[in-house]
Amino acid sequence: MSGASYKAILFVVLGTLLASGCAKKSADKMSPPRKAELIVEKVDGLEIEFRPKVNILFVKDNSESMQDELERVAEGIDKFLSEFAGKGVIEWRIGVISVYDSRRASFISEAGLGRLERLKSIDQSGNVIVLDPIFATKENSTKEIIAATINSGVKSLKDGGPEFEEMFTPLLAATDPTLNAESNGGFWQRDAHKVIVMLSDENDSSPSLSVEDFTQRFHANMRALSDSHANYSIYAIVALQNYLDNSGGIKSCKLNSYALPPTRIVDAVALLGGQSFPICESSFGATLAEIGSDIKKKVLPKEFRIVGGVPEADTLKLLYNGEEIAASRGWAYNPDTGMVRIEPTVDIESVPGGKFEIRSTKISDRAVRQGKVIKEIF
Repeated sequence: MSGASYKAILFVVLGTLLASGCAKKSADKMSPPRKAELIVEKVDGLEIEFRPKVNILFVKDNSESMQDELERVAEGIDKFLSEFAGKGVIEWRIGVISVYDSRRASFISEAGLGRLERLKSIDQSGNVIVLDPIFATKENSTKEIIAATINSGVKSLKDGGPEFEEMFTPLLAATDPTLNAESNGGFWQRDAHKVIVMLSDENDSSPSLSVEDFTQRFHANMRALSDSHANYSIYAIVALQNYLDNSGGIKSCKLNSYALPPTRIVDAVALLGGQSFPICESSFGATLAEIGSDIKKKVLPKEFRIVGGVPEADTLKLLYNGEEIAASRGWAYNPDTGMVRIEPTVDIESVPGGKFEIRSTKISDRAVRQGKVIKEIF
C-alpha cells in the first residue's frame, strides 16, 4: 500500500470516529433527562360500619303518689335529650312501661305486662292524645311527645292503680327476647347500647324474686338481646336515704307513711353497675342531663385503627356520609397508636345509613428513605 493510500484510509477512520462522537453529544443534548424512579402512594379509603345506637326504656311508677315526680321528669326531659338526641350521630329509641301489681287481679297495666305503651301527645285543651307508635325515634317524635308519654297520668288505688309496685317483674318481661320480637316491635336492637331508667317513690315489691335472681335473669336477657356481650346501663331515680346533696351534706328523701326505702332497687342497680339518684330534688333537669351525658360517653367515643402503613402528615381525613369532618369538630389521630378516635363531643348530624370513612396518603418506608413520593388523592 502506498503512503498516499494509507493516509487516505487513516483520514476516513478518524473522520468517522469524530462524526460519531459529535452525533452522540448531539443526541445527548436533544434527549430529555432521565427521570428518577417514582413511588406512588394512593389514598387508602377505609369505610367504617359505625352507627352508634341507643335504646332507652323508662320504667315508671304510675301510682297516685308519683304525680309531682313524673311532672318534674317531664319538665326536665329536654335536658336529657339535648345530651345525645338532638344534632348528633347517635340513633336512638325511647320506650315507656309502667310498674305492675300481680297481687291485684283487677289491676291491668295499660299495655300489658312488659309491653310498651303507645306514645302520647297533649292537645291545646290539655287532653291526652294516644298515638300509634309504641316507641319514640328521632323521626316520629318530639321532646313534647316523650314528656307526655312519661307523664301521661297516674292511677289512684280506687281507679285500678297499683298498691304493691313491682319494678322487677315488668322489667324482666320487657327484656324478654320473645316479647321484644312479638309484641314490642323489636324495640331492642342487637347492636345498640341498652339503657334502663327506673322511676319510683317506693321499693320493688316483686313476689318470689330476690335481688340476686332478678339481676341474673336481667343480665341473661340483655345478653340474649345483644350480638356479643351484654351492653347496657341502668339508672334509678328513687327515694334515696342518706345521700350527699350538692353542698356535700347528707340528706334523705321523705317517704310516704306507707312507703319503704328502695333498698331492693338500689341494691340491684349497684350489682348491675348502675347509678341511683334521689327523686326528691325540686328539679330533675340536672339529674337527667347527667344520665344523658353518661349515656353519650358510653355510646361514644369510638376508635378505628389505621392499617397498611403510616399516614402522611396533613393528609388524614374523616368523612361522614361523604362530608369531610374537620378535626376541630370532635375527632383526633394518635400517631403513637395508629388510632383515629371519635369523641363524645363530635358535631355530626346523623343520617339514616350514614357511614364514616377514613382517607389518607400512606408513606412507605422506602419512599421516606428515598424522598420520592407523589401524592394522588382520589
